[in-house]
Amino acid sequence: MLLNMNHTKKVLFTATPFRVDEKEIKVEIIYNYPLSQAYKDEIFGDIKYIPEKKSEEKDKLYNQLISKKAEEVYLSDQEKGYNHFLMVSAKSKAKSKSLEKLP
Repeated sequence: MLLNMNHTKKVLFTATPFRVDEKEIKVEIIYNYPLSQAYKDEIFGDIKYIPEKKSEEKDKLYNQLISKKAEEVYLSDQEKGYNHFLMVSAKSKAKSKSLEKLP
């Protein structure tokens, strides 16, 4: 299906149709692509959960620990020839910009 959106001012694509701040996303949903269909269409493979242990001493650095682990897995996958992306969610644009610069 080809959809002409020349008249459209904004198009919203999201994998998670909710906001962290719990405010309503005021849009008309014109198409829903369920996760079950994405699996059937082989859009992505298996999802692997890799836990990072949380402790009181690590509490302040927990997000950095998670980001380092994600980067480690991403770089390892690149070396194996996988062509994919790493996405990070944040509560604000400022926070997302700060995450780009983690050591």
